[in-house]
Amino acid sequence: MLKSIYQYFSFEPEDARAFKVIRLFFFGTALILFAWFLYFSVSTIIMPYQIEYREGAALVMTQILLKGGNPFSLEYQPLGMNNYGIGYSLVVFPFAKLFGNTLSTHRSVNFFFLLASLFLITRTLWTIKKDVLISVLGGLLIAVILAGRGGLGAFPSTMGAFLFLAAILIPCIYSFSNSSLIISAFLSIAAYYTKPYFVIGFGVVAMYTFVFVSKRKAIGYSLFFITIFTILFLGVRYVFKLYFINTVLSNLSNASRSSARLLGQLIEIGVEFYPVILLISLLLFFNFPNFSAAHAFLKGLSSRLSFLQFDAPLLKIDFNYFAFIFLFCFSAFISVLGLHTGNYMTYAYQLMLPPFILWVCHKLNSKNRFSIIAFGLLLVNLLILENILLKPAFLRQRDSAAWRALYTYVANTRSAVNSPVVTSALIEAGVLPVDSGQTEYYYNVDSYANNKLFGPVYETFEANGAAYRKIIQQAVISRQFDRIFTTNGYGNAINLEVISRHYTQVDTLTVDMPQVHQTWIIGVWEPQEK
Repeated sequence: MLKSIYQYFSFEPEDARAFKVIRLFFFGTALILFAWFLYFSVSTIIMPYQIEYREGAALVMTQILLKGGNPFSLEYQPLGMNNYGIGYSLVVFPFAKLFGNTLSTHRSVNFFFLLASLFLITRTLWTIKKDVLISVLGGLLIAVILAGRGGLGAFPSTMGAFLFLAAILIPCIYSFSNSSLIISAFLSIAAYYTKPYFVIGFGVVAMYTFVFVSKRKAIGYSLFFITIFTILFLGVRYVFKLYFINTVLSNLSNASRSSARLLGQLIEIGVEFYPVILLISLLLFFNFPNFSAAHAFLKGLSSRLSFLQFDAPLLKIDFNYFAFIFLFCFSAFISVLGLHTGNYMTYAYQLMLPPFILWVCHKLNSKNRFSIIAFGLLLVNLLILENILLKPAFLRQRDSAAWRALYTYVANTRSAVNSPVVTSALIEAGVLPVDSGQTEYYYNVDSYANNKLFGPVYETFEANGAAYRKIIQQAVISRQFDRIFTTNGYGNAINLEVISRHYTQVDTLTVDMPQVHQTWIIGVWEPQEK
């Protein structure tokens, strides 16, 4: 029975015209879903309010650069504290100079990288499959994945994801040529300085090249990467004194692990991606007759090992590149990244799921009967994702009376102690905030051993943070701020007890950030009569 099912789905459909009509229907449906993706993206770009608690942090770093300052110097810390890196802000900088340092400018840059990722995926799948429908569905699925959970906001994630994808896909497109590996090395370094964990792309390419392509190319690629990385490391350390304290030591200090967190994410992935999980299971199942040949192949595995031939791979095996990337990233996710309690689903969406979708698309045979079921499952999953990640209800934030009232307070403020919820609004109003949203991470950095490779001694670092808080507290006591915006139940720049002695709470506003499922209660305080 298994054999008959396999043979039925392996043959091309008898009615070619009906097959083409069904494919056209799928393609038209995909275009409609793409149109909604574009509408949702543009609507988010022009939304005046933050869609995530710390979205304003990117604007703070860009503003410091626009002023000619160094965000990773003691002078601009802890306000300029940023765990991510400087790559994204350097790319946004010329656009912010031309069009203003606004949420719309930042989101527009990210939308460009989102479209670039879509094009890159589509181009890769077309090169491999020569099938328009597979290419479009795969590209759109991954674009929606990257756009979800705040991916359209003013964060470096979307740019970092593009650099990661480019670093792993360009060698694939150009058959692991030397020039493609050089480009991949540069892209991996750029990804690191955008968001550090995207450097995993280097590990993927280096290991696959060594094991399945050429040991010589892998070693040359690794040496080139390490050389350029070291030179840049020394240059960045010299120019940006606190860079590696912010992006390495701070991330380590703020990291905590939970197996329950990992399990919750795996369950949610199963719920959100069950159609493509079912699809890859069926694809592997219908290839079951080939397992006997694979078993015989594995018996002769020792003869396929090559230790001494420098130009040969370690294993002379045709191993699916996308399956390898997925397994590599999945291993990193379940062993390290997915356990991180400060991040939910982001690592899975950016690192693990794109290669998984690529693997599924690569396995498809668009000519046989089963492709109708396969395309249907891909479209169902796309519908599920858009319903979860791109809900029309998420756009109602732009019509929120609470947000309008909050921004009215900001518009009439010339100086403020702020909640991160209004960081971007203050910058767009020409007021430099005191809290970027990542400022609190400065005070969570654990004591570190003095090492000139990383930055100033810990005592200097700690004293700088204490001095910053003291200055703000004295200004609060002297009632120098027009307003203070506090976040109920979350860390504030100054203790509420100190604020309440010198300021009166005049309003309480509850604002929603539906795209990332966040709700914040903001207290608005004004100075008491002296």
